[in-house]
Amino acid sequence: IEPKQFASLPGDGRLLATSNRNQTNRPLIWNVRTNERIDLIVDELGNEGNVEPQDWSSDGQFILLLHIKRAIHQMYRYHVADRALHKLSAHPSGTFSDAKFGPDGTILVQWENSIMPKKFVELNGESGAIERVIFGPHHDAMPLNRSWRSVTFASSDGQLIQSWLALPDDSGKRL
Repeated sequence: IEPKQFASLPGDGRLLATSNRNQTNRPLIWNVRTNERIDLIVDELGNEGNVEPQDWSSDGQFILLLHIKRAIHQMYRYHVADRALHKLSAHPSGTFSDAKFGPDGTILVQWENSIMPKKFVELNGESGAIERVIFGPHHDAMPLNRSWRSVTFASSDGQLIQSWLALPDDSGKRL
């Protein structure tokens, strides 16, 4: 078990943590006062990839989760009372780190992808769409790189290998 952070409400003894009991990281809540353990239900994400807790909402009702499967990042908002998982489906593709709930329900996070360098952005708390760039280069101020996409293929012994593919501009022309 790896501790992440306590709920931010005064006197709240709930600790957000991660367990790797089943060979993948899964989030849990441990109440240090009562010794109660609640494993967050994320069954719809399957058994592949890690689910990392990121932050508590200021009212302690929601948890921000990051699912990393084959190096693809997907963020979710988990409602503690209902045990409901909500996919933030409009967030941009790329890598997320240090995600936190903002005081108004938005999400503050470091984000980057193969086209854009790391920047600190504010995401919509319901959809995950970028609302504004807080710090870092804006899209129109940077030369664009090549977009990458995740690909998976089988090795000679049948094991799946995840990789990234970037094609040149004239990728439609055959050599």
